Amino acid sequence: FGSSWPNEPPWGPLGNMLRGRIARARCGNGRFWRSVAAVAALAGSASLLRWWEASVEGRGGRPPLLAFARKSPFPKTRNEFYRALDRGGMSDQQYDFCSVGLRKVIVEEAAKRSIAGHLWQKGLERLSDLSARGIAWDVSCYDVALQCCSQGKLWSQAVQLLEELLSNGVQPESKTYTRILDTCNRCWQWRQTLDIFDDMKTRSVGREHPAFEKVIQACTKAELWEDALAYYEEMKRAQMAPGPGHYKFVMQALDAAEADDLYDYVEEEAAAMGHVIFSDL
Repeated sequence: FGSSWPNEPPWGPLGNMLRGRIARARCGNGRFWRSVAAVAALAGSASLLRWWEASVEGRGGRPPLLAFARKSPFPKTRNEFYRALDRGGMSDQQYDFCSVGLRKVIVEEAAKRSIAGHLWQKGLERLSDLSARGIAWDVSCYDVALQCCSQGKLWSQAVQLLEELLSNGVQPESKTYTRILDTCNRCWQWRQTLDIFDDMKTRSVGREHPAFEKVIQACTKAELWEDALAYYEEMKRAQMAPGPGHYKFVMQALDAAEADDLYDYVEEEAAAMGHVIFSDL
């Protein structure tokens, strides 16, 4: 296959065979996806997958490559796609041929691989490629950038990303806030952690178990045992069963404050839920 195609690939015998398989394919056929990915990897061209994405875009009202890339039950196949689409192995011409949605997938996955290799700086560099090309970030892009900030302990940059996200009209998810809480907490920015947690309630973003654990941990670090206990009680009022982490951090705060009666009360509740907690861990 060539590296520059106008509207569709120059079909040869192999291409015609692949074209027929694409026309007959079903999205749940992992063997088919592996064959497409293998051909794309050998061809080294994102244009093939760009054509494929456009040719079946009408199914379900969403480009199936985007759904496949994030939800495929075939991890080996998914990885083959990402290797074929890695921004580092593509020419500018190939990259420009891709749709905006596909470019985001390429960059996000390349950044995630950088994070997995503890190369968070490289991950942020990959994401900046979208901004440089005038492509607006969606919540998934911000989520990957916040993972980079968490790994690099860049709490101020994480807070700036949240402000940018909100100013651009992007709706944050609960996990978006949780990543920022984790970054601030790792950097001992307990006041910032509490403010961001309160902002979740103001913006009606669901505060789930991980967010509560981060804010209770921040209270423990700041020796705010009353606040830690208040958040613990808030969880129970919201009918959210505390987990081992919630119990541990509340008990650590109460132990440090020498609030023995309250410590025993939380310890009994943890035991009733089947958790054996050692607060000094």
